[in-house]
Formats: sequence, structure tokens, C-alpha cells
Amino acid sequence: MRFKLILVAVSICQIGMNIASASAKQKLNPEKIEALTGLKGNYNEKEAVFKVSFPRGDIKSVASGAILTPALGLTSWAAFT
Repeated sequence: MRFKLILVAVSICQIGMNIASASAKQKLNPEKIEALTGLKGNYNEKEAVFKVSFPRGDIKSVASGAILTPALGLTSWAAFT
């Protein structure tokens, strides 16, 4: 699981660098980001940002005796403009 997470992080960094080096005139392509990351994302029109999230099932966290699950916000994410 840790290896997969590292692989996703590296892929997201590569995508970010490719997008950053692209022409300022080029539009954001959410479908391509989803295809490259293998993750579904959300586009925020107000901020013109596309965000993908990856649930962190590899982390075993407890807060005040309650076990925290990925559904409770244990995620990593990347946002693209």
C-alpha cells in the first residue's frame, strides 16, 4: 500500500510539472488528470481548480479513543489550476 501511495504521489508531481510547464493559454483538462492519476476529481468553477483525492487506508489513527477511517478525512490530495 505504501508503494502504491508513493507511486500516486510521484505521478501527481509529474502531472503538476507537466501542467505548470504548459502554455498559459492551454486550458485545464480534468479528463486527462483523471486518466493519468487513476483518481476521480472535482472541478470548482468559482476558483477554477480541479482537485483529486486519495484515501489513506495505510494510516491507523485514533483520536480520543475513536478509530479514524479514510471516510473521516484521512486523505491526500492535489489541486490543479
